[in-house]
Parts: sequence; C-alpha cells; structure tokens
Amino acid sequence: MVKTYLLIAGLVCGLGAQAASSQETAQASPQIEDNLLRPGDPFAGKMRYNLCANCHGIDAEGIESIGAPKLNGLNDWYLRHQLGAFMNNIRASNTDNRGAQMMRVMATTIPDEQAVEDLVAYLTSLPNTTDTDNTVEGDAEVGAALYQPCALCHGQQAEGDQNMGGPSLTGQDPWYLKLQLENFKSGLRGANPKDQAGARMMPMARVLVDEQAIDDVVAYIATLTPKVNDPAYQPE
Repeated sequence: MVKTYLLIAGLVCGLGAQAASSQETAQASPQIEDNLLRPGDPFAGKMRYNLCANCHGIDAEGIESIGAPKLNGLNDWYLRHQLGAFMNNIRASNTDNRGAQMMRVMATTIPDEQAVEDLVAYLTSLPNTTDTDNTVEGDAEVGAALYQPCALCHGQQAEGDQNMGGPSLTGQDPWYLKLQLENFKSGLRGANPKDQAGARMMPMARVLVDEQAIDDVVAYIATLTPKVNDPAYQPE
C-alpha cells in the first residue's frame, strides 16, 4: 500500500507544484492590494477575534465538542488562505459540511482584507497550545511509513511548505486532522473546482484505506514537535 501511495503522491504533488502558485492564491485568498494595506495589527485583530472565540476558544485553542479547530500554531499564509476560501465560498460550497457552512456565515462578518491581516497578526502572536487529551489512537510507527508521501507537500517534520500549498500539520490537534482526512476522503472537502489544494488532497486521503490507517498517520504526526513560527527552525 505504501508503494502505491508513494506513486500517487508523486503524480499528485508533481502536478500540484505549479497549481500551488499564484493562480490558486488569487482564487482562494482575499484580493489584497499590498500598497493599500498596513501591516496586521494584533490588537485590532484581538478585538475582532472576540466573536471567533465563542467557537475557537479564548486563546484560539479550539473546542473539540463543537468541531472548532485550534487556530494558534498555524502558518500565517495558511490562515490567510483559508479565511479567503471561506469568504469566497470555495471551502464552504458543499452544503453537507456543517462546520464549513457555519464558518462561511462567520466569514461574512469580516469586512475587508485589512481585517484579515489583523486577525492573522493576532492569531500568529498566540502561543501554540498542545492537546493533552489525544482521542485518536493509532500506531505511530506504522503511521511514519504512511506519512512519507505526505512529506512531499507538508515537509519531513510536517512543518508545512508554502510553495507546495501544504500547511503545517504539527500545529493542529489530532482529532481535527482525522476529521479533515475523513472529509477529504468522502468529498465533503476539496471537491470545489476552485480548491486546487483540496483537489490534490482528496486522492491522497483516499489511499488511506480505512480508519486505522488514518489513525496511524495522525498518531505519527502527533509525535512531531511543532515548528511553526519558530525563528530558529530551518527546514532541511
């Protein structure tokens, strides 16, 4: 299975490298004119985040019981990209995805690109919280082998690779990683033609043949040390 996974990964990521460039960013991200924007203001972002805290937690630590992921510890570019995807109804186009539908409504309260920059500045200023109650049980050793194709887009240490459009995975809670892999596998996420990163993830998720394989990959990722927003870290 791993050999098949590697072959599919090579094809998907090879085709996806170009697709992860400016065209995708333009489709999913807010249309930001750099000369009109000031740097994100964490204080202004904190004021705006107060509404988000109802679902994502006071410190953006996430609330599993309502399916709201943690937002601290994520790449700044990925936060910006996903907010844009919700604002432009790219990630929320499947009406069966209730979580995405809720986020689409919330995204309509973000008035402009400057507000996005402020939110991102605030979220990336927060310390990365760690899930001490991992509800996903898997075999990390098996997951290490299954993860190798994922490293092509997400990095050897799951630190993320902006050029490939692969976000950090170590900055996210295991339960949410499992949920999103299941969503990609079922088509709840990634089916929108404008979601090019999602289109690459769907076949990758489907090679994980069952829930155990998903649990194993997630268990392995949970053993890795988060590197997001660590200025001392340099990818190999």
